[in-house]
Amino acid sequence: MEQQAKEKHVLFKPSTENSSSQSNNC
Repeated sequence: MEQQAKEKHVLFKPSTENSSSQSNNC
């Protein structure tokens, strides 16, 4: 599960629109 979260983090990083999602994930 940790690996999946990491992959998602990488996908969200380059996405500017997902910037909000990344903050929520933090």
